[in-house]
Amino acid sequence: IDQRDSHTLVVGPTGSKKSRLVAMPFVRILANSDARESMIVCDPKAEIYMRTANYLKKQGYRIYTLNLRSPLYGDTWNINSSI
Repeated sequence: IDQRDSHTLVVGPTGSKKSRLVAMPFVRILANSDARESMIVCDPKAEIYMRTANYLKKQGYRIYTLNLRSPLYGDTWNINSSI
C-alpha cells in the first residue's frame, strides 16, 4: 500500500471488473486500516454500496448517500447551506 497522501483514478470500459477487482477490495483495505480513512465513492449503480455498506457500518463508519437520480432514496444535502 502506498503510504503517501495521494488519490487514485481507475478508468476502464463497462464490464472490465473495476468495481469487483479494484474498488471493493480497496474499500475493505481502507476500512481495516488503523488510519480510519474517510472515503468518497462514486457509485452510480449502487453496486459497491450494496456489497460494502453493512461491513463499513460494522466497522463504525457513518455512510451518507447522495442519490441524484432518485433523491428520495438518499440523504439530503442543501447546497445553499454550504455558501
